[in-house]
Amino acid sequence: MRRFVLHTLIAVLWMFLWGSFKLTTLIAGYIVAYLLLAIIGRRAAALGEFPRAWRAIRFIFYFIRILVVANWQVARLVLDPKMPIHPRIIRYDVSKLTPTQLTTFSSSITLTPGTLSTDLSPDRRWLYVHCINAADRAAAIADLDELQRRLLKGLFS
Repeated sequence: MRRFVLHTLIAVLWMFLWGSFKLTTLIAGYIVAYLLLAIIGRRAAALGEFPRAWRAIRFIFYFIRILVVANWQVARLVLDPKMPIHPRIIRYDVSKLTPTQLTTFSSSITLTPGTLSTDLSPDRRWLYVHCINAADRAAAIADLDELQRRLLKGLFS
């Protein structure tokens, strides 16, 4: 059942990429999904990396989900005549991240609407993140912790 869902997700993504919502495009998407997963599966089985590839795919879907939610939240803020924003700059501890992990993490933050990695302390311990709407500091830090945890688990473990 899990493989069918994955094939279907790839096939639907294929339809969106082509901008064509016809049965033939869906069938072509299933063929591409089958070939792609067969190649990945064969390579991953040879290298023993299929669980790692699966974790990376899960992170990508998680990141797409937070992008959609963040876009929706920013759109609501912008369209509200009162502009109920609570901007905040958060100092976030990144001392345990390697340079590659730090770059990926800060880029992920900047790609997410409503947040921006603004600066890194000279000792490379603190990342300063601007949030457009962070009335609750603890909740904003919890969101950054969750992004960091999933990023490390999905791409770097």
